[in-house]
Amino acid sequence: MEHRFSRFVYLYRLRTWENKLQSIRPLGYVVFAYLLSVHNFSWISILNLFAVSLIILSAYIFNDYYDWNIRQDWNYLYKYLREHKISKLTLYLLLFTPIILSVVASFLVAWFLMDLWIGLLLLIGGFLGLSYSIPPLRLKDRRFGPIIFPIASSLLFLESLSIYGAIPPIGIIFTILVFLFQSYLEALHLIADSLDPHEIIRLSPRVIGQIAPSLLVAYCLFCLFSYFYTHPVFILGVLSSMLRFRTVRGLTPHQILKQRRNIWSPLVFSEEFVAYGIWLMWYL
Repeated sequence: MEHRFSRFVYLYRLRTWENKLQSIRPLGYVVFAYLLSVHNFSWISILNLFAVSLIILSAYIFNDYYDWNIRQDWNYLYKYLREHKISKLTLYLLLFTPIILSVVASFLVAWFLMDLWIGLLLLIGGFLGLSYSIPPLRLKDRRFGPIIFPIASSLLFLESLSIYGAIPPIGIIFTILVFLFQSYLEALHLIADSLDPHEIIRLSPRVIGQIAPSLLVAYCLFCLFSYFYTHPVFILGVLSSMLRFRTVRGLTPHQILKQRRNIWSPLVFSEEFVAYGIWLMWYL
């Protein structure tokens, strides 16, 4: 028998279930943004982290709900609804509680900081996360769908930087890196989705296979530019993108499906951002 807490953890994807990724992975961007202002960490940082967490949980559970509702995708929410007879009220509470709490938390963050820009970024990030899967927009089924999460992730990263005041120039560089890195992860997602018969794939397999390597080339070139014109630390991005490029070119789609779940695999190689974080704590 599953414990009630375990059901909650899997429903909101706080842990990996089968091939589904954890919902909390994007929170790494928020923590990374805080490291850019490590000396200003305060209680508002915790409230903001709570607001962003709820936005992400809302996006993921609605994604699972409509993936099951529209195309009978196999996910934990579908498994839970099939095995447990729950009322519509309980289902609505599971879906809408994170949204309501995220709106309240986002309002409090913007109100305490007296900053409309913060509230706007949270609002846009939340809207993109929900419109990704909720009809009638359901952006994930459109040709430009894979770009939605990178945009939302970049906006939430930028918002987390903004709560400390003026954004430093290096913060803009890292925002672009976050966008390119999340775009690469979405390209891996496309490769994994191409193995799922329930997924709507609007690109040819050849094009899908070229997206991830092309993004890594763009990532490498941007880091190389940043290395020469801003700081030598960005050589880490050059070397990391080369490692990812070599890895993704040598894997089959099934191997990519498996390895992308591990953030420490050479395919993802999150160690790059850990190294940036350590450098930021020393540099700032």
